[in-house]
Amino acid sequence: MSLGGPFSRTTNDAIASAVEEGAFIAVAAGNEGEDASHSSPASAPQVRNPNPQPTIKILTNSTPQACTVGATTRSDSIASFSNFGPLLDIFAPGQNITSAWIGSRTSVNTISGTSMATPHIAGLAAYLLALEGPRSPAQLCERIRELATKDVIGNLDGGDGSPNLIAYNGNGA
Repeated sequence: MSLGGPFSRTTNDAIASAVEEGAFIAVAAGNEGEDASHSSPASAPQVRNPNPQPTIKILTNSTPQACTVGATTRSDSIASFSNFGPLLDIFAPGQNITSAWIGSRTSVNTISGTSMATPHIAGLAAYLLALEGPRSPAQLCERIRELATKDVIGNLDGGDGSPNLIAYNGNGA
């Protein structure tokens, strides 16, 4: 599921509540090419529950503490449409992604957006939960950040506070 739009306290509160209850939520930063603090749920308040009950719920959408995801191109640059800024946790491929589509069980479509980048993080979270065991949403997002490839996003000047991190599973394969 992917939610996104202009700032909404209701949406932000719902996402923050889920995270506070221990659900890991990967959220799309948004596709307006602006600071993610202007969109929801990417702008949801950071949740600081040090001992939530870890769960294996994996949802996808956008929030900080949830794990907020921006989109990169195939050349490891920020996609022109991707929101950015200090609320993001990580970037993942989000341009020209082929995915299942509506219409039939075999339908596919190639599209771009932070909603195409976010499933990479949801899948990585599921992989890490299976490999390393349960942990809190904040710990899981931090682990994803630890494994990320650092300082390779070509058009990131650092002035907007975006993390220079691209998702990586740490496997080396």
